[in-house]
Amino acid sequence: MASYKRTRRSHRLRTSQASRDSSIERRETPTRTNRSRPSRRLRKAPSNRYGKLGYRMASVAAVVLGMSVLIDMAIASAPTVLPLEADGAAIHLPNVLPPRVVERDSVQTKRSNLKCPQYRTTILSVGFTRQELKTLDAIIYRESRCLSYVVNRTLNKDKSHDYGLTQINGRSWCEPTRYYPDGYLQTLGILNECDDLLNPVINLEAAFALFTYAKGFGPWT
Repeated sequence: MASYKRTRRSHRLRTSQASRDSSIERRETPTRTNRSRPSRRLRKAPSNRYGKLGYRMASVAAVVLGMSVLIDMAIASAPTVLPLEADGAAIHLPNVLPPRVVERDSVQTKRSNLKCPQYRTTILSVGFTRQELKTLDAIIYRESRCLSYVVNRTLNKDKSHDYGLTQINGRSWCEPTRYYPDGYLQTLGILNECDDLLNPVINLEAAFALFTYAKGFGPWT
């Protein structure tokens, strides 16, 4: 009987010891958590972060490029403003248009019933009215076919020369005479020498001076 009780006591001791060991082992063994497997949200975070970083870098690059363009525009110098005379005549046309355009007079405006429409604005600016425009346009076409560089050196019996758009006679208007030792047009300050009449603007200014002097288109009739 004593041996039976001793056996059961030893069995209880072993059982309790085993349960304590198992509890100690459970305490010492780290519990499994979900940290070993990252969640789906954590796995996507790096890609979103890199995407936002790329977007910010692209925005910064666009801002820098825009600022560089604005700086270049600010540094660029403004065009020089050309002065105009009081009468509004475009006497600075050679400074605005290339020389070849002025020489050949190839600038055309919109279609009109004029024979030389490229001179419409200049004709009106030197003083002619709209009523006189068509008449002067016909004179320009008849005298020079709208070419400002034409010089007549052979048709006049007195061997005088005619210059430019309106074929102004040099002996009568820009060469020294009894009453105008420096020339009539030089006295008015329109030109310095007869060759200046090959400039279409100066030629039309001179034509208006002759028109005013003769009170009409008498010099061309």
